[in-house]
Amino acid sequence: MSWTVDEVMTRQVVTVRPATPYKELVALMSRHAIGALPVVDLVDSDGRLVGMVSGTDLLAKERAAAGARRASRARAEQAKAHAETAGELMTSPVVTARAGDALARAARIMHRARVRHLPVVDATGRLVGILSRGDLLKPYLRSDESIRHEVATEVLGRLMDLPPDAVEVSVDEGLVTLRGELETSSAGDVAVRLASAVEGVVGVRNRLGYRLDASDPRMPPLPGARGLPAAEWGR
Repeated sequence: MSWTVDEVMTRQVVTVRPATPYKELVALMSRHAIGALPVVDLVDSDGRLVGMVSGTDLLAKERAAAGARRASRARAEQAKAHAETAGELMTSPVVTARAGDALARAARIMHRARVRHLPVVDATGRLVGILSRGDLLKPYLRSDESIRHEVATEVLGRLMDLPPDAVEVSVDEGLVTLRGELETSSAGDVAVRLASAVEGVVGVRNRLGYRLDASDPRMPPLPGARGLPAAEWGR
């Protein structure tokens, strides 16, 4: 159910070398309408990622011209302000992701590191793609029918083992509505929670009815969903 980085990342990445001049960096960002350039070393490390140059890095010269910065950042700012090449300007070491990482994990990495672009590397450190904040939103471009099918077949069918006619699933602009009748309200809570976790779902509207009340002594214990421990259902 969870999308991975390789499903949304950009594979054809514009890269530069440590010796790439400052003005060429500016020209590349402008020409390709991008906000960051991975720096790769083809001489000493067989194309492995060695740094990242962002638009913010390039603006160090403008910031320096505008006046002094805070003392804690003055030294790094001055170094970037006088940089002439990518190697002198780049941020290193670089925070990275792997192609198989879940999108949610990549989003947390970008948030913690306060970066807008996240390079994707393989096990040897070679660049295989790049992820932007916009890429993280791509699941929300899924069609309503694609979302409806996953909720109906994966969540209700495979995970909860419900018959196909137990719950009617409709989706409008990413909003999922569940209609039907289940045995207990606990099962309904599980259905809502699992449907909410489907990539691209904006929200879930619960329009379910229940045959048994939670206080009814006849109510059976809630089994675990297929592939999920029972303890995970009520969380």
